[in-house]
Amino acid sequence: DNDGRAIKPLGVDVPGKEKDGLAGSMIAVIVLSSVIAFVVSMAVIWLLLLKCKGFTHQPEDTPHVLISSNGKPSGGAGSLTFGSRPSSASLSFSSSLLAYTGTAKVFSLNDIEKATDNFDTSRILGEGGFGLVYSGILDDGRKVAVKVLKRDNQQGSREFLAEVEMLSRLHHRNLVKLIGICTEDHTRCLVYELVPSGSVESYLHGVDKEADPLDWGARMKIALGAARG
Repeated sequence: DNDGRAIKPLGVDVPGKEKDGLAGSMIAVIVLSSVIAFVVSMAVIWLLLLKCKGFTHQPEDTPHVLISSNGKPSGGAGSLTFGSRPSSASLSFSSSLLAYTGTAKVFSLNDIEKATDNFDTSRILGEGGFGLVYSGILDDGRKVAVKVLKRDNQQGSREFLAEVEMLSRLHHRNLVKLIGICTEDHTRCLVYELVPSGSVESYLHGVDKEADPLDWGARMKIALGAARG
């Protein structure tokens, strides 16, 4: 020091604010990278789950078992008859039907065709909004009335399920008994006991030309009996 003044050492002064800004930028980059990696990982996991879910929903080769009028699988003693793989709609319909059948038997289409002589027109008893009604004879000799669903669509299936559910819950001496059903392929049939004397409708409205319409006294008795149950 020539003049007696101290000389400060040379150095580089780095402002504190610049250090804080650099550290904040590094933290932001790390956080952003972590978020992106997390989002990508979740997207990959989601796609894998969707793919696995698609495989599990594929229909399996489920055997279609046909049950004959004696309550055993048709096709021989103890044997099973396998049909084509049912669609998801038919599986859904069958699963819904199982809750309503009750004591009713499940007939195969072959049983119904045999009972009605392959749906011969000479066996037609009548026709309603539901469909045609055929007379038939089962293997055990019982005479039955077979009601065949006319509309093979969603609305018709709902009507079929509604009638099966109603008949499985109602039991009365003045109501025809539901003996069984047939839901093979696209066929929907209800098998009732046959009432030889005809229906109440035929007597009330004179549908049966061979029988005279009922007088008002008989009609009143029918109305009172129906009201009492």
